Amino acid sequence: MEKPLNTTSSTEDTKKRNQAETRREEPHYDDEIDLVELFQALYKRKFFIIGLSLLLGVIVAAYSLTIPNQFKAQATLMPVGSGGGGLGQYAGLAGLAGISLPRGETPKSEEALTILRSHRFLSGFIDQYQLKPLLFPDNWDKEQSQWIVGEPGLRSRIMASLRGTPDDTGESKAYEGQEILLPGEPSMQRSVNRLRGALQANDGGRTGVITVAIEWTDPVLARDWVNLLVRDINEHLRHQEMQSAQRSIDFLERQIQQISLVEHRQVAFKIIEENLKSLTLAQTEADFVFKVIDPAIVPENRSKPKRSLMVAVGLVLGFMLGVFIALILNWREKRAEDTLLN
Repeated sequence: MEKPLNTTSSTEDTKKRNQAETRREEPHYDDEIDLVELFQALYKRKFFIIGLSLLLGVIVAAYSLTIPNQFKAQATLMPVGSGGGGLGQYAGLAGLAGISLPRGETPKSEEALTILRSHRFLSGFIDQYQLKPLLFPDNWDKEQSQWIVGEPGLRSRIMASLRGTPDDTGESKAYEGQEILLPGEPSMQRSVNRLRGALQANDGGRTGVITVAIEWTDPVLARDWVNLLVRDINEHLRHQEMQSAQRSIDFLERQIQQISLVEHRQVAFKIIEENLKSLTLAQTEADFVFKVIDPAIVPENRSKPKRSLMVAVGLVLGFMLGVFIALILNWREKRAEDTLLN
């Protein structure tokens, strides 16, 4: 007797075969990276990649030619000594006599570098040597010896509105001690910021070697400014030390008349002696804070811009951008082909 056919099982097998055939016909996206396919896609668009790299390199090269050359003049210095003299050893006894003295020595080189970067010192330096026309040569008319007055551009108006200097009436607000400027003249704050941006002062770390440098478009000015800064900071600290020592001597001479104990009077005389030594040293030493090991000279080679490096970076960025665009184009073409086949 024949067995009945299992129609249910046959129907399920047929459905499975149909589903398998449907999956084979559908487009299949493989998430794995095929290096050969990527290389072929890049090779197919090699001229596009090379062209984009060269184009970006040419653009960067043209832009680098618009940047003015800058030259770096540098002076090498060594700190002469520390401030405070030998007064620290008398600080305890001086306190008993009612005289206040520093208990430790403060490195004068650190103080000098801090003062060198300060707004007060740099503004005095700019004002003494009349450096504003040299710091802003595009705003200065050499023939007329006056500042160029022009209509403010869009960028200037936007920056002025962001700073919030004008009030509701459009006029600048006056304040006590406000700098009086000629028409078109840049402010002292702008001048100090520009000079500070060109100034480089490094303490040298453990070696103790200090470098002061100026990076500017005119190599002669860069040399002159460095040497003048080093000379002026020495003079500034020298006068400061002389005034401090003289004030201490004058104060102690008045206090001696009121001191009754012989031991305290001896301490006061010792302190006066140390201050006299500091005063004599400040008056006689030319290099009070910094000893010039190597003065600044006129640099022959520019320090900025590094045009070859800029062009190399432009070529690399152009190549990377070209590869990225080529891969995107290849991906879009592949998706389009799979859509058509489906």
